[in-house]
Amino acid sequence: MNKIVDRKVQVITSKYGLRKRWNKIFKKFITEFHKGIDLRTWNLHFYTPQNILAPEKIEIIDIWNNEKWGQGVSFKFLDNAKFGVGVYRHTKVIHGLEVGQVIEKDMVIGKSMVTKYMKLIKASHHLHFEIWTGGRTTNPVLYLDHMKIKKKIKGKK
Repeated sequence: MNKIVDRKVQVITSKYGLRKRWNKIFKKFITEFHKGIDLRTWNLHFYTPQNILAPEKIEIIDIWNNEKWGQGVSFKFLDNAKFGVGVYRHTKVIHGLEVGQVIEKDMVIGKSMVTKYMKLIKASHHLHFEIWTGGRTTNPVLYLDHMKIKKKIKGKK
């Protein structure tokens, strides 16, 4: 079964594109462009870090730490190069993962994590997934559909 988060169904909790959301810090609605999708990484009753998987054969091109977003990883799609570069945020990268390393499909590349910023704004636990093609973001749902990854949008049956 194709997947990104080690769950039977990839639940999208926040979609790609313009979104209006309540900012708990400034206590007002803000409109912003969400450059990716958020995939649920928690069970209904408790939080356990979930394995984050390589969706296909990939090459690691960057690993970073960011106070707001936590650890992240960028990678080239090797089986579907037309999709360009994938990005995972809110990920605790596994020890030993290195830039230039080729990872096979379904191999664990990290665990989901909760950042200080996510706690501050009381965001649900999730993996942020972006796709960049030609220097621009692309809706990651197109990739999920192409890979026949079973998905569900939060709140829809």
